[in-house]
This record gives sequence, C-alpha cells and structure tokens, in this order.
Amino acid sequence: MHYTFRVTIGPPKTRFATDSKWSRRGYVAVVVLAAIVAVELALLAISTGRAPNALTLPLIEQLPLLGTLWSSNPGAALSITAQQAVFVIEHRAADTGLQVWGIYGFPLTLAVYGIIAWIASGFLAQPVPLLRWKRFAFVSGAVLLAISITYVRLASCCTLGPRWSIDILLLAQALDPTGTLINWQSLYAWVEPLLGIAQAAMGIGGALLLYASLARRQSTASLPPAARRHAD
Repeated sequence: MHYTFRVTIGPPKTRFATDSKWSRRGYVAVVVLAAIVAVELALLAISTGRAPNALTLPLIEQLPLLGTLWSSNPGAALSITAQQAVFVIEHRAADTGLQVWGIYGFPLTLAVYGIIAWIASGFLAQPVPLLRWKRFAFVSGAVLLAISITYVRLASCCTLGPRWSIDILLLAQALDPTGTLINWQSLYAWVEPLLGIAQAAMGIGGALLLYASLARRQSTASLPPAARRHAD
C-alpha cells in the first residue's frame, strides 16, 4: 500500500509576498520623499545661484538635553522637539562660514512629506492607471500641502530664523534694491498680516484634495478595470 502526501504551504507564501509588497512600497516612498526635498533644493539653488554645501542635524545635537528634559518636563520637551529642525540643508559662504540660505526640515514638515510620499507610493503600485482628475487632485494637493509646510531662511532677508517659504519669497522681493513695475514693499506690507491665514488655507486645501483622491480610490476599488477607467 502506497501513500501520497501533498503538503501545501499557503499562508507563509502569502505572508512573504505581502512583506515584499510593503517593502517595495516603503522603498518607493523613501525615493519620493527624497525627490520632494531634491526639487526644493534645486529650486532654491537656481534662484540664489548657490548650491547646497552643508548639512546640520540640530535635533540630534540636542538629544542629550532633550533626554534630560523629558524626564523632568515632558511638555516643554515636546514643545522644543516640535520646534527643532531635524535637519538643515544649507549653503554657507566659504570665506565667513555664515549661512546664505537654508531649508529646514522640522518634524511636522517631514511627517507631511512622508504622508505625501506614502500616498504616492500606493498610487504608483496600482496596476490600473490613475484617473485624470485623480492625478490632478493628488498632484495639486501634494504641491499645496508641501508648500504650506516648507520653511526657508535667506540671509539677504535679514531674518533671525526660518520662515514660511511664500513669506520668504515675498520678503526677498520687497527687500530687492532693484526697481520693478510692482511696488513689492507696499504689497508685502499689505499681505503680511494675511500670510498666516493663507498658509493655513493652503494646507487645508491641499489636505482636502489628497483626501478626495483617496476617497474616490476606495469607492471604485471594487469595480472592474473597464468601469474604473470610465468612472470619471
């Protein structure tokens, strides 16, 4: 009498495939996150004519102090951590060593960049191309949200610390000694009190656009590919 045994190992294979899928998505998200920072650096380097040449890690440098503060005053430690840049990519003058410009990666900034990158990695992993309106909603929302949380410092603007990128852009124009058809000083004096509202509106609008693209994606996930292509 002969016995034949068949062994099927289904769950581990599925688990390994799932782990591989999440790993690939994580790699793509890291690439997208690096691309966001690279685009911002390129734009700033082109506008100033000076490439980045220095990197500092203020939050890591403050870890011993923050570790001591966490044990005695967690609230103050959390506030300092949120206001401390994780990294600063900058250009420093070769003769003086002073900062000419810098992009500041605060914890909230990196968290928002990470969310955008993770959503983008999910879209890129989909076998079905994105709907046109969904691509527009995602790209527009990502750009608005990223700009709303980006902080920059320009030495030419005489600011002690980083400011919102749009604020710095307008301030640099206002302090430009060369004359233009637009009175940038008067324009900046008029819009400066509204910049906080504009920043919040830009962030909320970008977040809503991202949410709209995700919500639409969930509602059409059960449709066949042909129906999904014509869902818009």
